[in-house]
Amino acid sequence: MQTAVDDHIRKILSHFLPGTSLLSVRPLGEGNINDTYLLQLSGRTPVVLQRINGTVFLQPEQVADNVRLVTDYIRKQQGERDAKKTLQLIPACDGKSCCLDDDGSVWRMVDYVTGTECFSAVASSSQAYEGGGMLGWFHQRLEHLDPGLVSEVLPGFHDLPAYCKHYLQARSSHQRRPTSDLRYCCRQADKRLAERFRLQSALDNGETFRRVIHGDPKIDNVLFAVDSGRAVALIDLDTVSPGIPACDIGDCLRSYCNVLGEDPSRPGDVVFDTDICKSMLDGYRASGVSFPAGERHLVYEGVKLLTYELGLRFLTDYLNNNRYFKVDEDDKNLRRAVVQFILLNSIEQQQETIKEIAIGG
Repeated sequence: MQTAVDDHIRKILSHFLPGTSLLSVRPLGEGNINDTYLLQLSGRTPVVLQRINGTVFLQPEQVADNVRLVTDYIRKQQGERDAKKTLQLIPACDGKSCCLDDDGSVWRMVDYVTGTECFSAVASSSQAYEGGGMLGWFHQRLEHLDPGLVSEVLPGFHDLPAYCKHYLQARSSHQRRPTSDLRYCCRQADKRLAERFRLQSALDNGETFRRVIHGDPKIDNVLFAVDSGRAVALIDLDTVSPGIPACDIGDCLRSYCNVLGEDPSRPGDVVFDTDICKSMLDGYRASGVSFPAGERHLVYEGVKLLTYELGLRFLTDYLNNNRYFKVDEDDKNLRRAVVQFILLNSIEQQQETIKEIAIGG
């Protein structure tokens, strides 16, 4: 099996770096969507080769084109002393951002950022500060990029009203056994349905604005330097899209402030860590990014509704027999949903503290 994988990878490699010898291949990361490999090559630094999930991304070529647009734009903004790194996309031999294999799957390649590591959960306040600064740097560098130039590769992404509609459809037709965890999640989902329009209303009312956002700035999408612990790069740019900053900031806090991670051994111990929240937002501000009062007022709504959104997505996918997120056990998406709803309750219990941290900075 491994030999067949290696042979296929060699064939794909020839579309990007013809004549380069492949020394080794290994899976990279724990992503829920794409298939990612680290390639050790003869005579050059390692590269990351990724098959874009054509079931999730219906136009995967546009995903690769978005990454190229954003990384090229950021690179033009960077000064010589900028310590942050931007992913370097390696174009195919025909100049395109990606290539197709014989099965029609879309592959793209980027240089591997050496001397770095990533984490599945935040380990310290200083790490949260660094990660917040990384997101702020990303937002600052893209502040003037016209969001209309970026393709919406996931129509409905971060569209909470749409996710609620999909949940209600799945709830009415699923064949799952009504376990205590499933009943708990459905209760949690149902009680917050009325809040689904809050961020859209903020956009419609002029409280916020659209710009290019990352879309999935969780902690394991930040690369940290092994020697210094500094955040040096933001990866997994497949979800870059037109959106509002509160979605990115809220999703970042959702990920960072659950220090037990998305699949803990004891879900009941999950809490939203407000010290980590403060450190992340301090780092974000320190990046120099524009962070007006209107955006600060939406931070609490962002983290609450993005946590609700992810819990809803995990729950819906479980009810639909795990069509979207990768799972190695049938009930994994249900367990993931439980964690998000427990985290959501902790967020709501600390509403005033989170608002004070966000607004008072």
